[in-house]
Amino acid sequence: MSDSFPYDFETINNLLTSLKAKHLFHFYILILSKQFSDKTYSNEWENETRGKIFETNVNYITVHNELYKKGERSYYLGINQFTDLVSINVT
Repeated sequence: MSDSFPYDFETINNLLTSLKAKHLFHFYILILSKQFSDKTYSNEWENETRGKIFETNVNYITVHNELYKKGERSYYLGINQFTDLVSINVT
């Protein structure tokens, strides 16, 4: 983590998950672009596509974590630098 960036992922995740998914993406990019200098998109199409993927993943995370709170899942999911990716981008 950058010395000039005072927040850890847990703090950011708590803030992000308290907002609605469709309002998160620009905030997410702002935060991560400060922490990871390579978190930029090459054009508007990629920006829109990553935004839709991000929203889908945040909705999945929200549902999963509700099941976690009920004891139906054994782990908690969070928002991180991979939330705008699909699994094929990560492997």
